[in-house]
Amino acid sequence: MLTSLAARRADLRRFLRVEMAVGAAINGAITAGIAWLVFSGVDPVPVWGLGGLAFDLLPSTVLPVLAMGLLLPVVLRKRRIGGELPDCAWSDLTGWSQFVPRGVVTRAVALALVWFTLLAPVATALLWGGGWNDAPLSVVLLGKALYGALVGASVTPAILLPALCGINER
Repeated sequence: MLTSLAARRADLRRFLRVEMAVGAAINGAITAGIAWLVFSGVDPVPVWGLGGLAFDLLPSTVLPVLAMGLLLPVVLRKRRIGGELPDCAWSDLTGWSQFVPRGVVTRAVALALVWFTLLAPVATALLWGGGWNDAPLSVVLLGKALYGALVGASVTPAILLPALCGINER
């Protein structure tokens, strides 16, 4: 049974804070690990061109968002069985979250495109504005970990809220 709106929102905020931290930590570690596999043996790492950091923003943004968008709803369904999820209804969604597609695959693809469109140009502008043509591998790994954490933390609410509300309505 759904509780009061104020109580639901407080539960959702707590739930999202924890999940955003987990998403940031996991995605940051995975992104840095993949960067190490891709760029190990290359020092300094080129920033521009095919195989450079700027080009690597495509898979570094799209693939984690797709993976999270497809896997987290499955994890939520399993956690729901254990009673670990806060109450949520579609009417609780406000602002941008009302416009996120309800279908899991459609939502994952849409969010991957939106996150790439929002984050990759900013990251590319920072690389260009900083005058980077190449970067030491240690700086690349740190930057990729931070970028992965940003992607993971920022996309988590967009994935979890609609998935959570949709699960609880079934």
